[in-house]
Amino acid sequence: PIAEEAAKQCGRGVIPTVAPTQSFKSAISQATQADIVLFCYEGEGTVPLKQLIQQQTAGFADKRPTVSIIVGSEGGFSNAEVDLAKAAG
Repeated sequence: PIAEEAAKQCGRGVIPTVAPTQSFKSAISQATQADIVLFCYEGEGTVPLKQLIQQQTAGFADKRPTVSIIVGSEGGFSNAEVDLAKAAG
């Protein structure tokens, strides 16, 4: 219901799917199944979002890609979580 109301408020025609709470390891594993994965991390080696989206969507002219977006808590990701995400690709 929250995603539906948020989509309506923003004038979006597509309601995003919000997955239930799960472990970080499970979320990373599930995210790798998407066409595009956005890991929102403020540390070094990051790419500006606009540049990343342009790079990642270049090959999807005929298809709407699936997207997983991973955001952390207010305190950010731990080093172990970042390492796990990097290892998963």
